[in-house]
Amino acid sequence: MLMTVQDLSVVFETDRGPLHAVRGVSFELEPGKTLGIVGESGSGKTALARALMGIVKNPPGRIAGGSVLFEGRDLVQLSEREMEDVRGSQIGFIFQDPMVSLNPVMRVGLQVAEGIFAHDSQIRKEEVRRRVLALFKSVRLPNPERCYSMYPHEMSGGMRQRVQIAIAVANSPRLVIADEPTTALDVTVQAQVLETLKAIQTDSGTAMIFISHDLALMRTVADRIIVMYAGRIVEQGLTNAVLDFPSHPYTAALLAAAPTLKSRGRRLSVIPGSLPSPLLLEDGCSFEARCYLSLNRAECGVRPVLAEVGELGSSSACHFSKEVSVHSTNFGDGGEDVS
Repeated sequence: MLMTVQDLSVVFETDRGPLHAVRGVSFELEPGKTLGIVGESGSGKTALARALMGIVKNPPGRIAGGSVLFEGRDLVQLSEREMEDVRGSQIGFIFQDPMVSLNPVMRVGLQVAEGIFAHDSQIRKEEVRRRVLALFKSVRLPNPERCYSMYPHEMSGGMRQRVQIAIAVANSPRLVIADEPTTALDVTVQAQVLETLKAIQTDSGTAMIFISHDLALMRTVADRIIVMYAGRIVEQGLTNAVLDFPSHPYTAALLAAAPTLKSRGRRLSVIPGSLPSPLLLEDGCSFEARCYLSLNRAECGVRPVLAEVGELGSSSACHFSKEVSVHSTNFGDGGEDVS
């Protein structure tokens, strides 16, 4: 196993008390595979990704418990200096917004070169330049020589994201974590960036953790999928099994709210209410107040644990997982003909 995460928790100290961003998350990732992590904003996806990379800013954040075993080493126990050796060389990271992560006053070629030099100070400058140009070609940047000397603001959003991918894979890492890397791109550029990522993964055998709120996108990207809600995993399993046969009402609700060709001209379903406050540690199910299955059942007052459901190998944290169906959700005005 490439990575094994066990009972990982992340807490941020605030003026109103501890904010529990990630709550007891556990999962495994095999070499060369892609794990998708989905959930609405505030579900803990980015906090989890930053914890895996060891870039949770302390203060105010900290890893409050758990372990992250990567090729046998617990990253949680490493010093910052040791983690600097891991980041970039063994684990690459693709941020959501390249205009924030890229240095606006440094040419992009030098930014990629900087990451190579950081892990091989003896390499010659001429060799680094050749490697950067080869990387630009591999991520399908047009005219690599010209791109090498450009600044981020001179590039399109898709080109900047390709530069980020080049930085992430510059040292042939075993794992790349991509935090919503296509959110700010139009559909055509999004498809091109995804195609680039998949090609690199196929050529190098790199594993990937792909974070998104787009369930449809996960079907084309991920081998397995994790659904997060209020900092916890509420469902996980093979991607097609989770998306075709959801076993948690939150997953079913997300699927019911997603636009499809069949939903054209019809009002989409919505999930009532909002995420519970991350400042609270509730005793029961965190989704109870928004769930169409709860119906004030006493069982929902006890927090459910992940348990295997059915024959497809999925796990769900729901007392009534056998009653879940994406077709039975009844949220808001979903399904009403508005044409």
